[in-house]
Amino acid sequence: MRIAMCDDEPIILDELQKFCTACYKRAGISPTWLVSSDPNCFIDELEAFAPELILLDIDMPRLTGFDIAGELLQRNNRALLIFITNQESLVYETFQYKPFDFVRKSRYHEDLERVLLRAAHEVSARIDAFTFRSGSVSVRLPFSDITHLEADGNYVKIYTAADCYSCRSTMREMQEQFDSHGFVRIHKGFLVNCSAVHLLHTVSITLENGTELPIGRAWAENAKQQIMRSFR
Repeated sequence: MRIAMCDDEPIILDELQKFCTACYKRAGISPTWLVSSDPNCFIDELEAFAPELILLDIDMPRLTGFDIAGELLQRNNRALLIFITNQESLVYETFQYKPFDFVRKSRYHEDLERVLLRAAHEVSARIDAFTFRSGSVSVRLPFSDITHLEADGNYVKIYTAADCYSCRSTMREMQEQFDSHGFVRIHKGFLVNCSAVHLLHTVSITLENGTELPIGRAWAENAKQQIMRSFR
């Protein structure tokens, strides 16, 4: 994950970079950084670096965070933008720059990690792959390789045709992330990739690899409709 960050205060810049790196390390993500305390140099280097996430201070001399954000909009840059600033009164002014989020410097210890993890999930979804922590390793799987997910207590098992991984999460959280990638909830304990379904039965489905999964009554109507559409 490529992250660019600009703040005219070098001490704050270093502190934020260390905090972000630690947050992502806990999630099994190793960022590549472009860090600058000079807004002019920063914007010159952005295009070549091609970041997926940009963290910007707003109140900077000569070139403000709003100036940089405006330039990014003109270039149609698709990087996620997070403003991190002490200027809390400017939160409404940030909306015109379509930021991913706004974090107050005075509360970044409480708020930033949550925002960073949401950003990582969004970046992963954009490249049509899911990145997660399984045990002591970080795993990145194309959504198309995942056949189904199974609830397992405080964890969710993630299956491909050849492997099974375990991720600490809930089925509700997984469904929110997987719904837009051709997956459908068929049971309280199962989320399935419609393209992996081979046979649709009355109360179950059979996957291409022969695995049979139950269809729960509460999810049956919607699940069958979506699976039938994928057969066309």
